[in-house]
Amino acid sequence: MIAIDVMGGDFAPFAILEGAIKSAQSGIPILLVGPKDLILDYLISLPCDWKSLPLEIEDSHQMIEMGEEPVKAVLSKKQSSLVLAVNSVKVGKSRAVLSAGNSGALMAAATFILGRVEGIDRAPIAGFLPGLKGGVLCLDLGANTECKPTSLEKFAELGSKYLQTSLNIKNPKIGLLSNGSENGKGSALVKEAFKLLEKSNLNFIGNVEPKDIIENKADIVVCDGFSGNVLLKSFEAMTFMFREMFALQLAKENDPAKKIVIDNWGKSFWENVASLADWTKQGGGLLLGVNGTVVVAHGCSNAIAIENAINLAWSASNKK
Repeated sequence: MIAIDVMGGDFAPFAILEGAIKSAQSGIPILLVGPKDLILDYLISLPCDWKSLPLEIEDSHQMIEMGEEPVKAVLSKKQSSLVLAVNSVKVGKSRAVLSAGNSGALMAAATFILGRVEGIDRAPIAGFLPGLKGGVLCLDLGANTECKPTSLEKFAELGSKYLQTSLNIKNPKIGLLSNGSENGKGSALVKEAFKLLEKSNLNFIGNVEPKDIIENKADIVVCDGFSGNVLLKSFEAMTFMFREMFALQLAKENDPAKKIVIDNWGKSFWENVASLADWTKQGGGLLLGVNGTVVVAHGCSNAIAIENAINLAWSASNKK
């Protein structure tokens, strides 16, 4: 069963519920955590026979807002939908938890309630960035804005173990994100982490730049959460920028016949390009290094993104 924080996200509760119902219709058992009356009203309004779906409801009338201070919110709102959803994993009722709400609160709740894996001091968010030959696992994508060199080494270990178990990549290649691929490049953090990774038993290939991600030179890219989050948002912005630039150039074309041909070709082309960096397809990132499967969904997740995030949670929890 996958526990869902119904009240987490910019489009909660209805986008969350819609995505959860679609997953339940595909056979994934779902625990909906949120206001029971609101959830039942939604279910009753559905054209399908919702009572035949693998659904359970856990009532909660507290919610953690996006702008709340994470630790304070988790400690003061122990009956919130987010905290109760995480706790369902702890007590064994659910095999994974998902929230599109306050990501800091989700990470705090996961750390406090589930605990970290032995030897892990920081839990990173891991997700796939688009490469020409397939996705590249990147971590940390935003959980830890400041890191120690030893933390980056642990991120590499976590990422390597995840790819070995989830995609059966026996000896994944690990790159360290830097401002140049040459040895000796990077900040003080990167230089120290480089030394540790070089001495490790991991398949470390050295520093990598963003273009190396696109060219799939590494299976895993390790970085601090600040750099990883900027990298992730840069990939998202790049797709948007090129699409808008194409539209601007199309508007300047004066030949109507040529404009129709370019427009038809361009729509197909950009749909394919955009799909490579479409975060809704991945649904969310995995919080690695905690004792349980935790999926951090995008705050503005729609129903499609939630459904895909649930698929990620289901798949990841099956591999543990």
